[in-house]
Amino acid sequence: MAAEAPELKRLKKRCDDAYTRNQYHQRFTDDLYDYVIPWRQPSSEIGQGAPRTDKIYDTTAPTAAFRFAGRMQRDLTPPFQTWFELKAGPFLPDDSEKKKLSEDLENISKIIAGMIHASNFDVSSHEMYMDLFAGQGAMLMLETDKFPFLEYFAVPQSQVALRSNGRGFNNGIYWKSKFPAGDLKTMWRNVQILDKDLERKIDKTPEEPLEIVQASEYDQAKDRWNFTVYWKDGKTILHESSTKLSPWLVPGFYKVPGQEKGIGPGLITMGATKTANKAREFSLKAAAFSLLGLWAYRNDGVFNPATSPMLPGAMWKVQSTGGAFGPSLSKLPVPENFDVSMFVLEDLRNEIKQGT
Repeated sequence: MAAEAPELKRLKKRCDDAYTRNQYHQRFTDDLYDYVIPWRQPSSEIGQGAPRTDKIYDTTAPTAAFRFAGRMQRDLTPPFQTWFELKAGPFLPDDSEKKKLSEDLENISKIIAGMIHASNFDVSSHEMYMDLFAGQGAMLMLETDKFPFLEYFAVPQSQVALRSNGRGFNNGIYWKSKFPAGDLKTMWRNVQILDKDLERKIDKTPEEPLEIVQASEYDQAKDRWNFTVYWKDGKTILHESSTKLSPWLVPGFYKVPGQEKGIGPGLITMGATKTANKAREFSLKAAAFSLLGLWAYRNDGVFNPATSPMLPGAMWKVQSTGGAFGPSLSKLPVPENFDVSMFVLEDLRNEIKQGT
């Protein structure tokens, strides 16, 4: 295997430092995944088919997150609408030259708008706005060889680490995620597989998930952004490129000094979200007690609660139904007060209406 280049070692060190600094924010992100946006938690972190909404009893916060994302998209980047325009600046002295340039820029604006509408930008931007409800959005833009020549990836903030300089400028953006080994050769342009272990995995176990790092760092001396892709356990670079502008959009809602990631409405109202969720949980338990009651049985060796389902019309086999063994068929008293359950059901119906 080829020796690991010193520059790649330094890049890995900077990446690990960024994730270490961002760990304190992960606790807040975990709360959001539990109570607000559980669907944004990557399946690679919790496993395929893992329950996502088992902790949610009140849907006010998840509904608010979707409505927030919809409003942001409608106000900033509405789908199938031209939400930007290129025009000549005010410093051109020649009016004829300015008019000609404005016409050219108008045509360019139409071409760019068509390419954006033909891409997956609308879907990815909505996902990014969903993350922005938590405080930090992240979207990676990569060039492709096929029309519309750009692909957009909204990355969950739990997988992204940001590195800032002393002035709060994000000069390092890192994304760790797992991809099937067989997909690595086609995910980026001009991919080079120089690692023999990686080549072996691609050929023999193409479905094996491998942790890949996509790092973007700003080079102050050259005033350019360097984009580097490498296998976390490897010693060579899979892809690297350089661009004038950052390939990332990383909007933060509220920025607190000393923190790389933003704070959004989802985090600001987390206390109220947890309280409402717990109150709804207790309300549902109270409704269950009101409907089903709490039962005690005598351990007489005849009645078995494991084989006696509490269902309407069910008949239980017991040793006695009353004095002198009681009648052959007897109806048990069951709770008949449904007031609490009706209130809970009405609340749930209202929330469902709000969500749709």
